[in-house]
Amino acid sequence: MDELLADKNSLDTQVLTIVAEKAAVYGIEVKTVGARDIVLPGEMKAILTQVVETKKLVEANLIKRQEKTQATHSLHNTAKVMEGNLVLLRLKELEILEKSPAVSIR
Repeated sequence: MDELLADKNSLDTQVLTIVAEKAAVYGIEVKTVGARDIVLPGEMKAILTQVVETKKLVEANLIKRQEKTQATHSLHNTAKVMEGNLVLLRLKELEILEKSPAVSIR
């Protein structure tokens, strides 16, 4: 199935060979044939759709894991830089306070 979908020209060549032999019996010469569309039975179509969906889900999960790994590395690098620099640490604290909603103290 994968080979067929990947290379329709191979299918065309195989069909041309078979059809040309049969047509030659009747004195007909067939020069070219071509598959325009491949229609799968309902069950095969459902299975193929499920396979494609699963592959896309796996790819999406891989991308999410890579993004999480990159974020973790970034946090680690930031922590390393701030570890030895109290001024940077204080600036980061002020930045966080500035972004956070106002807190009322009673």
